[in-house]
Amino acid sequence: MPDQAPLSWTVLQTLAPTHLALYRSSRFMGDTLSVALHDFVGADRQILQRVYQTLGQLLDVLAAAKDARVGGPTIEESLQQIEWGGAVRSMQQFGKATITDHSSPQLNAVIHDLRGGSFLALSVTLQLLTRGQVQPNQLLQAFFLARDHLKMMRNAVPDLDRPQYERDRAQKAHRVQLLVEKWSQATYQLDSHRAVVVVDAKFDGNVSERCIEFAALDRVLYNLLNNAVRHAADQHVYLTIFQVDEHNVRFVVYNRMTAEQSAVLRERFGDNLGSLFEGGFTTGGTGLGLRICAEFVADAYGVHGLQRCLAEGYIGARNVHDYFVTWFHWPVAAD
Repeated sequence: MPDQAPLSWTVLQTLAPTHLALYRSSRFMGDTLSVALHDFVGADRQILQRVYQTLGQLLDVLAAAKDARVGGPTIEESLQQIEWGGAVRSMQQFGKATITDHSSPQLNAVIHDLRGGSFLALSVTLQLLTRGQVQPNQLLQAFFLARDHLKMMRNAVPDLDRPQYERDRAQKAHRVQLLVEKWSQATYQLDSHRAVVVVDAKFDGNVSERCIEFAALDRVLYNLLNNAVRHAADQHVYLTIFQVDEHNVRFVVYNRMTAEQSAVLRERFGDNLGSLFEGGFTTGGTGLGLRICAEFVADAYGVHGLQRCLAEGYIGARNVHDYFVTWFHWPVAAD
């Protein structure tokens, strides 16, 4: 198992400019890609409220289990008590009643992240736990996945839990170590796709000033990592984090491609892989997840227009050797 990133820091430094302008007069709160609960039809509102409540119960179960080192059977009993299986089945239907040809891009983005995010990986991880197919760190990983999805749900639909959302908006520094501890050597599985995440962090400062901003950063990372895991040719995904100048941190997510995957990308996009972040059909999806990443990054810097965001290197994608490499930047946060 590789324990270090295959692409050097020097190579990753050349992906984009090392000096990026910040056009905002105040720190990005992370609250731009959200909708109200009443934007969903009744059936979808009920699903959201039920899943959010069940995830809260699940978080308590996993917190107790990881601290007590409880094994699989107790987890299975607890999942039955909180009716976790019903929550998963209802989430598979979520959004179908609300989405129409006239749905707003904002609403489509929220539905995408609520159905995706960390929820699918959490569902698969819990299946493995109940079957006894448990790696030493998977109980802790399930806890992180449940916690993150609750935060991302509040980020996307603030009035789902308004009191907790207001607490998420309070000033609170978040160090990059919070990302390193949950992703380093984590086994991440989506349906039949599985990969180990190899983290190389050369920055140890703050990346967020509020929980709500950190949830926005998580929405970017989960979209990029979900994409990388689905296409990883060798069951490894790499996350490298480093500071490019006094004010900016670069996050790089990449995976090895097969020759066939590389040929498909070259045929469809040529050298303009950055256009993947503009949305539209990609190599197996709608491209909405990548567009969400670009919109968050543009908002974090106050850049008007996704094309400008791509052209100036705030976010992008490139083939490097036989790796598909994506990157984005985030402003360094105050202590």
